[in-house]
Order: sequence, then structure tokens, then C-alpha cells
Amino acid sequence: MVDWKDPEVIAYDFFLYEQIAVFLLGFYGCFLTTWNVEWDLITRRRVFKVVHIPYLLARYITLSALLFFVISGRVKLKIACDVAYRIFAILGSLASMLASLIICSRPITIFRTLKMRTPLYLLGIGGLGQLFLVISQGIWSVRARWDPASHGCAVVAWHSTFLGIQYLYTSVYDAAILLATLWAVRRVHDGRRWGLGDALRVQGLCYLVVTCVANVPVAVLAFSDLNTAMDVLLSMPAMTISVSASSLALLSLKDDELHPGPVHLPTTAGTEPPAQESSSDSGHRHYDLEVRRRAAHDARPFPPVGDRCGLCAGLRPYEDRGSRGARSGLAANARFSVRPC
Repeated sequence: MVDWKDPEVIAYDFFLYEQIAVFLLGFYGCFLTTWNVEWDLITRRRVFKVVHIPYLLARYITLSALLFFVISGRVKLKIACDVAYRIFAILGSLASMLASLIICSRPITIFRTLKMRTPLYLLGIGGLGQLFLVISQGIWSVRARWDPASHGCAVVAWHSTFLGIQYLYTSVYDAAILLATLWAVRRVHDGRRWGLGDALRVQGLCYLVVTCVANVPVAVLAFSDLNTAMDVLLSMPAMTISVSASSLALLSLKDDELHPGPVHLPTTAGTEPPAQESSSDSGHRHYDLEVRRRAAHDARPFPPVGDRCGLCAGLRPYEDRGSRGARSGLAANARFSVRPC
């Protein structure tokens, strides 16, 4: 039977913690090769949107946290250990929260377009609860001090209950985001096949599975309270996996994913055939053209089409030429186009 309170066992667990940080830094460094997103934003080749804020923050908060734990374990410089560990405890939890926010931006976009306020309020309240737990990590959870013997920082206390509650809450909140995404997509396509909606549902489900596999073991170890090192052993992998999964989900629906080429549609009453699209815009307009084509054979109103990029840009209503009274964008004959990403 392992004595988890044995100082030698605790020292070995902290050694594993440092080695995990080194491995994750290499793993995450490979993921950071997607720097072209930042470059496109700087050069304005990609339109800056609200969801880029949590995306960029999560990327570089995760990188800074991994660098701190790798460097602090090898460079013997005296620092304010308690302050540093509190700050990076907050940042690590904040990165997980931002990962959830990236995924949450998708149902939020659809609900805002449909002017459904109740689900927006519920998702907002859930996000505030997650933010409270993030702040609690730095205020009450971790205590560290400088150890002259080892010439490094030593964690002297870690209130694992806050850590367990935070990661368990994150898993529940991610499940709520998935349910909200399924509901939002259902309200949009109303039983019809919608390629973007299928992608959002599959990605939401995959994200939930991946993050639960990462977060639940952290909560189990934290509630078990074996020792200080074991309480946080899997927290960095959970943070890194969550940020990587949410970022990949966002980047997977990029602008140039589809190039269907020119589409020629028959002229119908009340509508006009769309103008020829350039190759750079064809990916943006693919779903809009597909909706127009199908609607030519269907008397029901057009379903709204969301932002292909999964970015929190909102759906842009435009008015049917044959019905100039539909000003709200939500009337029966209102249609939706995709604003270029």
C-alpha cells in the first residue's frame, strides 16, 4: 500500500508534475504552429471578431503557464512564490474557462440572432459561476513559499476542494453548452439538413467527450486528497487539452474550406439569381446559395444560416426583394446571409 503522505512519495509526484509540464510544452509548441491566424489578423486578411479575444488569450495564457512551471523547476532564482503560484493558478483555471467560452460563442450567436433571451441569460449565469471558481483558485486554494534547501518554490498547502469543484463544474457547464448548441441548431434548420449545423453538433459532442476525459480525473484526484502533488498532477494536461480542443474546433471551420465554384440558379418569382461570386467569397456564400437552391422548391421560409467560421459574428438578415415589409429579419420571409469571416 502506497503511503501518499510520505515526503519521498510527494517529492516523486512533484517530479512527475514537472516532467508532465515539459511534455505538454513540447506538445503545445507543435500546436502553436498555427500562428497564421495571428498573422492574418495583424495584416487584416482575417476580420477580427469577438471570439478571437478568448481564443488568443487562451493560447498565450496556456503557453505562459507551461513556461513558468518548466522554467521555475530548473532556474534557481528566488521569487515571490506565493504570489506567482496564485497568479498562475488563476491563469490556468482561466484558460479552461476561455476554452468553454470559445465553444459557447456558437449557441450564443444563434440565440442572439433568433432574439431568444432566456438561453442567453442561462449561459451567462453559468459563465459567471465558472468565473467565480476561477478567482477562488487564486484567493483560497494554493499557498507556496521559497524553500532554501531546494532553492525553489514549495507548495505548502492546496485546498483541493476548490480545484475539484471547478473542474467538475466545467464538465457540467460544457454539457450545458452542448445541449444549448443542439437546441439552437434544431431551432434553425427545423428538421432540414444543414451542413454547418451538423458540424456544430459533432464538434460540440467531441469537445464534451474530450474535456470530460481530461477534467473528470482531475476532480477525482482533487476530491481524493492523496497529497498536495497528486491533487494537481493532472490539472495542466486538462487545461492544455481543453484549450487545444476548443481552438481546433474554431479553426476547423475556416474560410477557404469550401470552394464550390460558380452556382447557377433558376430565376423564381420574387427572387433574382445571385451574381457570380469570386473564388475568395465562394466559400462564404456556399451555404447561402444552397439554401436559395432548396428554397426554390419549398414554400416554407428560409432557415437562417450561421457563421461558417464558428466565430461569434452573428447572423446577418437581409430582406427579400419581393417583401419589403420584412424589416426585422425574423419575419416569415426573412432570409439570412453569412457575413464573410
